[in-house]
Amino acid sequence: MSVKETVLRLLEAKKGDMVSGQWLAEESGASRTAVWKAIHSLIEEGYPIDSSPNKGYRLSPSSDFLSADGIHSNCARLPRGSIFVYKELDSTNNVGKQLIAEKREMPFLVVSESQTCGRGRMGRSFFSPSGSGIYMTLALQPELDVSRSVLMTTAASVAVCRGIRDVLGLECSIKWVNDIYLNGKKVCGILTEGITNFETGQVDALVIGIGINYRMPEGRFPDDLQEIAGTLLKEDSPSGVLPVRNQLLGSITDHLISLIDDLDSRDFMKEYRQRSLVIGKDIRFIDGTQRGGRSQEGTVVDIDDNGGLIIRTRTGEQLTLNSGEITIRTICPL
Repeated sequence: MSVKETVLRLLEAKKGDMVSGQWLAEESGASRTAVWKAIHSLIEEGYPIDSSPNKGYRLSPSSDFLSADGIHSNCARLPRGSIFVYKELDSTNNVGKQLIAEKREMPFLVVSESQTCGRGRMGRSFFSPSGSGIYMTLALQPELDVSRSVLMTTAASVAVCRGIRDVLGLECSIKWVNDIYLNGKKVCGILTEGITNFETGQVDALVIGIGINYRMPEGRFPDDLQEIAGTLLKEDSPSGVLPVRNQLLGSITDHLISLIDDLDSRDFMKEYRQRSLVIGKDIRFIDGTQRGGRSQEGTVVDIDDNGGLIIRTRTGEQLTLNSGEITIRTICPL
C-alpha cells in the first residue's frame, strides 16, 4: 500500500478528528515529508482535508468520497485487499468478470464513482453519473445450478433493503424480481450475471451488480427517467448531508455475503414477500423463457421459495414465472 493510500486509510479511521503529522508518519512508517506530499496529493484529488500548523490534519466529516478503506471500515465480511474502488468504469460487472478471468480470489467487491456503460436487465442502460450514486459489483463462487440463479437476485434485493434500513432508517419495497422502490419510485436496480459450466450445469462464478440512486444528480435525471427514478435522499437535502455512502456499501455487502452463505435456508424469502409490491396485484407479463413471448395478463398469487412469481392468468391457469418482465397495472410501467 502506498503512503497516500495509508494516510487516507488513517484519516478515514479518524474521520472528523484532527490528527498530527507526526502520528500519521509513525502509523504509516513514512517520513513527515512523505506524509505532507500524500496529504497535498489527496487535496489535489478533491478530498476535503483541513490542516492546521499546530494541530495537524482532519478529513472533513462531510466527506463522501468512496474509498476502499472507508468501505472496509464498515464491512466485516471482506478483507481490505478484496475491495477495488475506481473513479470511472464502463461497468462494474464488466470489470468484475475481467478480474475473475484474471483468477482474482473471490469474493471481491468492485465499486465505481461513475459508469460510462452501466447496464440493467434486458439490455437496458443504467444512468450512472458521478457523485450521486452507488455502483457496485460483488463477485463470488456460489454452489448452485443455473435453475436457482433467480434466488441470488432475490437475496440481493433483501440485502439492499436491509442495508438501506440499517444506515438510513428507510424502508424500501421490492418490485419482482430486482427493482427497489421508495415512495413509489425506483431507487435501485440489480443485474445478476453468471459464468456457467455447461457440462455440469453449475454456476462457476457470479457477479451481482447493484446500482443505487443515492442523491439527485447534478442536472437531474434525463427526461425519460423523471417519472420513474427516485433517490434515497430527498431532493432538497443539502449537498454533503449524510456522508454515508461508504457505510451503506459496507452494510449491503455484509448482508449480501451473509445471505448467500445461508442461501439454502431461504429464511430471507419471508422478508422478500413482506416487501413485495406485486403480491395480489394485476400485472402484464412476458415469460423470459419463451423467445418472442407475447404479453399476458394475470394476478400475482405469491412468490415461491426459489423466487419464482406465481401467477393466475386470465384463463384461470396458474404458472410460475422464473424470468421475464412484468408491469404492475396500478403504477407507472418501467
